[in-house]
Amino acid sequence: MATRNYNIDLLRFVLILFVIQYHMNPYSGTTALYSVFNVKLVVWMFMLLSLYLLQNRSATFGKVKWSRLILPYLFWSIFYLCLRSFKSVLQGSGISFDNWTLQAFLTGGAALHLYFIPLLLIYQLIACALSNLFLVKTVKSAWVVNCGILIAVFLISSALELKSTVIGSKHGLFIDALFAAVCAQALVSLGANAGSVSSNLLRLIMAFFAVALLWLQTNLDGQVLLKVMIASSILYIILRMPVLNKLGQFDWLFTASFGIFLIHHAIIESIEVLCKQFGIQLIPYNFTERMLGTVVVVAISYGFIYLIRRSKYLSLLLIGEKRT
Repeated sequence: MATRNYNIDLLRFVLILFVIQYHMNPYSGTTALYSVFNVKLVVWMFMLLSLYLLQNRSATFGKVKWSRLILPYLFWSIFYLCLRSFKSVLQGSGISFDNWTLQAFLTGGAALHLYFIPLLLIYQLIACALSNLFLVKTVKSAWVVNCGILIAVFLISSALELKSTVIGSKHGLFIDALFAAVCAQALVSLGANAGSVSSNLLRLIMAFFAVALLWLQTNLDGQVLLKVMIASSILYIILRMPVLNKLGQFDWLFTASFGIFLIHHAIIESIEVLCKQFGIQLIPYNFTERMLGTVVVVAISYGFIYLIRRSKYLSLLLIGEKRT
């Protein structure tokens, strides 16, 4: 995108508020709002939005922000593993080393929410390979490489039975990732000018591919199809809305969603442990406690992010931001 879309920043901020509330579990009282706008839909919106931004700037492997994702993932995985071990000691239970295995480490097992980062990297890898096959004029050797990547991901994911812990269907993540990449590309194409698509043949190929995946998803897991289509529709409406004006000195409030995502669970856990030490039982949360808790968690998160951003090294390591 030529300029920053502040609608996207605002959408991310709203979505992260839902994520924070989901992680205040278990909870009591009415949950009607969350059964309508549920966590699976929120996660799909995050995923499709990430793929859209990648594919909107011509998805190539070099466009994937590896350092922005991998460095914070490694740091916070170790941090959350240590935090959980410390919490177990405080509660008088032994330290479980099941979460310290390589498989748990690589699949986001260190914390409830970290699974999304390796999942996003896999989805982006598939989206890049798919885009290189259909959207970019490539030499034969590049076709072989990209086909090889797709085949390798398919075989590995099938052999290991890789599945998302939150989103996705029962048959694994490969078809889900293809389907999401096609939907994200559709958002790119629908938002572009009529003459910006390389050829009518591309439209036909993508349409055929989408119909084939729709049929496969419908037969395998209709709920995944419904949630992805709803998420795509919401994103399309938001992307077509007039772009919000720049917010000046308040811009940073809406550009810290990734940092809040990484930090918020540690803050929730710390608040719960601290309150328990003073005899205050938050769990199960009622509606009021969840609303107030969300405000507190966001405020503390912003405080940490403000301090982190003062150092370019901490910014890169903790929240994946390159700062001068």
